[in-house]
Amino acid sequence: MIKKILIAAQSLDGFIAQSREQISTDWTSAADRQFFAKKTSEIGVMLMGSNTYATIGKPLPGRTTILLTPAHTFSGARILDGKPLEHNLYISAGLSDEQIFTLLEQSGVGQIAICGGASVYQHFLKANLIDEIYLTIEPIFLGSGIKLLADGLPFSQTWQIQERLILNKQTTVFHRG
Repeated sequence: MIKKILIAAQSLDGFIAQSREQISTDWTSAADRQFFAKKTSEIGVMLMGSNTYATIGKPLPGRTTILLTPAHTFSGARILDGKPLEHNLYISAGLSDEQIFTLLEQSGVGQIAICGGASVYQHFLKANLIDEIYLTIEPIFLGSGIKLLADGLPFSQTWQIQERLILNKQTTVFHRG
């Protein structure tokens, strides 16, 4: 079974971005960017929505990216097919969560980082598919934008925080494993 690890950064007022076009590196600390790069490199495979991928603009080095999209074509991407991952960009092409995870297991993947955006986070949390979470809290108020969790999301979960990582004097990561 694949371990699904949510990795996100949010402002003190609960936002992950001010707009769909904003990349988190515009407002997160260098310490969080280093943490994200290290953690996603350790995991090796990232799953994200196409809007989040568009803010990054390219596959990140040393990691495979799976785009959660109904599209059957995407420039430079292959369709996820259960064969060993030999490429750095794949698309899910409308597959269900179960189909995606089955194909990843067939590919030899043991864990995957869920890396956004908000609708992807909300989908996997609501479906209770997250095994582990790393949530960075940055000491900034964005004031408006895209929330990590939409107002009125119809679920409630209590998480036992197992570890608090202090990245610098201002930035903290809460880890639930």
